[in-house]
Amino acid sequence: MELTVSPAPHIHDNLTVSKCMYNVIIALLPAFAVSLYFFGIGALIVTLSSILSCVIVEYLIQKYLLKEKPSIGNGSAILTGLLLAFNLPSNLPIWIVVIGSIVAIGIAKMSFGGLGNNLFNPALAGRVFLLISFPTQMTQWPRPIVSRWNYTDTETGATLLSKLKEESIQRSSSGTKGQGFHVKKSGDATVVLVGFPSVGKSTLLNELTNAESKVGAYQFTTLDIVPGVMEYKNAKIQVFDIPGIITGASSGKGRGREILSVARTAELIIVVLDVLNPQHLDVILKELRNIGIRPNERPPDVTVNRRRTGGVHVSSTVPLTHLDEKTIRSIINEYGMHNADVLFRDDVTMDQFIDVLDRNKSYVPMLILLNKVDLVDKAYLEEMKKQLPEFIPISADKKLNIDNLKETIFENLNLVRVYLKPQGRKADMNDPLVIKKGSTVIDACDKLHKEFVKNFRHAKIWGTSVKFPGQKVGPDHVLEDEDVLRIILKK
Repeated sequence: MELTVSPAPHIHDNLTVSKCMYNVIIALLPAFAVSLYFFGIGALIVTLSSILSCVIVEYLIQKYLLKEKPSIGNGSAILTGLLLAFNLPSNLPIWIVVIGSIVAIGIAKMSFGGLGNNLFNPALAGRVFLLISFPTQMTQWPRPIVSRWNYTDTETGATLLSKLKEESIQRSSSGTKGQGFHVKKSGDATVVLVGFPSVGKSTLLNELTNAESKVGAYQFTTLDIVPGVMEYKNAKIQVFDIPGIITGASSGKGRGREILSVARTAELIIVVLDVLNPQHLDVILKELRNIGIRPNERPPDVTVNRRRTGGVHVSSTVPLTHLDEKTIRSIINEYGMHNADVLFRDDVTMDQFIDVLDRNKSYVPMLILLNKVDLVDKAYLEEMKKQLPEFIPISADKKLNIDNLKETIFENLNLVRVYLKPQGRKADMNDPLVIKKGSTVIDACDKLHKEFVKNFRHAKIWGTSVKFPGQKVGPDHVLEDEDVLRIILKK
């Protein structure tokens, strides 16, 4: 009898490396299907990118570096790519996925001699490398979705101080119970009087409008919002006298958030200061900013468009002196966005860029009034001009400079009066249509009635916006103050 001596194993089966790999892949397919259901097309993109990268890297190393026959058909590279993808966020940029595949196959697997010789699991080695190299991107996991193919990013990292502050304000006011201020807007524009208690807002409202706001020589005379209508140059301007604010109003103190929220939707904010307490201006501006109002600022010209993949791309049409690309990417990441196109057309500060991302700020024009100027002399006012921005000196009680104030309010509201001329009749010069400066003919039609927009044919204009009286214009013609408009509709 012949005895054959050989190393283990002594019992052989027909299970090959290839079959083993593909069996594991098949076993992982249900988990892959679940990932598609919960994380959408992002999971599919990351998985395919990972598998394809692993296969290509292994093929190139075996063929061109090791000069041996590629063995990508055994499925080990496919399995490594699948396992690596299962350890990555579904919104990870593709280029980071490719780097992870290179590390998993090129370093953790092939550098040790290939399949069966590696000391570490290649997929986990790739994940650890990416976690160390790209901690922000690797720790921002998207929120699972209900509808397939769309998902919303959520943030799990540190939050910016400004966001924490705003959320703190919201939390502090959320528990406040009581009656809110219900304000019905009317007229052609809305103006809000803001100031500390007992600065003369109620007296000023009575002088500007037909309101009868309670007046008293003590603080907190006004406990509710008092509306009035200022009729000036045939425009009806609604003016609100809100209760006096105090320090800490934006955080809910003294119902301050409810009071200041009225100013968010106004077309003009008028800050009323006592001539003897001009330092209140800094407090008021701080409270307005904390509530999300940006007085006398225009919205920054910055565009942020989310993408599904590709990382963050920053471009600018102007030199950026306050932000660098690293800071921009850091702020973007704090808001849970890792794939976006960011275009700057303004040289903005960090705070302005954060305002753009918040998308909840109100940009409202503002006037500053110095009331009770009858109590001081001209020398005092000249000194105030050095300390304060441009202001309007008035005395509501003595009716000083009120007419000038009305004209300034009208100018700052940028209103345009358009007189309508029915066919075959004279224009109504007593009741104009009041619209915002820059409005077009079709905007005027929309304010009149939807049917005017639907059945618009053309229009005729008499006024400074045309070259000759009765000129025929189209829907995009920009109207100017005191134009006479005749609208011709389809029959």
